[in-house]
Amino acid sequence: MNYLQMKTKIQNLKTFLLILLPLYFLLLGIGCKKEKEEPQLPAETQTGANTFGCYVNDKLLVSQSGYGYFGSPNPLAIYTRVNNRLELYGAGKNGIININVRVPKEQSDSLLFEMNYSTIQSSVFYVADIDESNRGKIYITKLDTINKIASGIFSDIMLKIRGGNDSVIITQGRFDLKLMMYND
Repeated sequence: MNYLQMKTKIQNLKTFLLILLPLYFLLLGIGCKKEKEEPQLPAETQTGANTFGCYVNDKLLVSQSGYGYFGSPNPLAIYTRVNNRLELYGAGKNGIININVRVPKEQSDSLLFEMNYSTIQSSVFYVADIDESNRGKIYITKLDTINKIASGIFSDIMLKIRGGNDSVIITQGRFDLKLMMYND
């Protein structure tokens, strides 16, 4: 094989590699695409992890950025010392939940004062009919006003559509939120 033939073969090999390598990496990139992870119900923690989630009629609602009221942090916990009230808020692609607890007590069942749920798609608004037959359960596992953490679980709460007969059931709710505090 003479020099000219060898040079031609090397040139052909370089051309082949210049075509094949980008094609190889393109195919490799297509094959390695990560599938989008579906949200999961957050674990029950007490660290201020800023998580909020529950099931609404067996459909998962997990607080995610990009959902909720304009300009509102999501999720959110506010404790007002003057009237001893804890307000919780979480929004995800399946709706928005707002919970008000009067006289929250750490490591005990607390009095659910108000709870509402609204869908994002159709703006349907559900309200808890809070009475002795539908008290639901909310248990504050941590209310730390020094480190500003509110954590707990809630479940078995029925909400009825305002002005109608339709209802939703809230189950397996949990939150672990950074706490905002107000004195008035």
